[in-house]
Amino acid sequence: MPRAKTVVRAKRLRLAPEARREVILGAAEDVFAQAGFAGASMDEVARRAGITKPVIYDHFDTKAALFFATAERVRDELLAAGNAVRVPGEPQISLKASIHAFFEFVERRPNGVRVLFVVPRSDPVAAQAAAAVQEQARKAIVAALAPLMRGRKHWEKDATALFIQKGLHALAEAWLGGGGPPRARLADTAFALIWHGLNPGAARS
Repeated sequence: MPRAKTVVRAKRLRLAPEARREVILGAAEDVFAQAGFAGASMDEVARRAGITKPVIYDHFDTKAALFFATAERVRDELLAAGNAVRVPGEPQISLKASIHAFFEFVERRPNGVRVLFVVPRSDPVAAQAAAAVQEQARKAIVAALAPLMRGRKHWEKDATALFIQKGLHALAEAWLGGGGPPRARLADTAFALIWHGLNPGAARS
């Protein structure tokens, strides 16, 4: 009888493949953020996900593939948060709202954001994956800045997006270290720097 109850309980705990994948990615997010790529182990991801390591390999062939999926998931959620607050036809309002959304995400998902800071130099495949994730994020920033940079050369748009991306990452990393200003004030400062760089003649808002 106890064995029958255990089997029933196990069946109840079984997850659909997509749900199991999300559990694995959530655990991987914490492990990569805390240990980096080289220090992260599939055993630890499995332990935190409450599964065995072979189950991870049912979803991801390698640690590099798991890292790529984890970083890609964080990037997509972060970009979605920024897109959700944009106001059509209002580039200044949209930019400010997007920057606030970025820092709100940093506060809510610190480990997720830390995954985007990971540079997996020990693994060429993972390094290439990380670069691809960042490149797609920059393309999204270029698209968001398009209304503010009409007539600019392509390299100027790319350079501006890279500057904003790396600058926001640096501010977020420093702020997560503690001792910084309130989140909203940091977001306002970042917006002011970016907005006046794009529009030197704009009045301070």
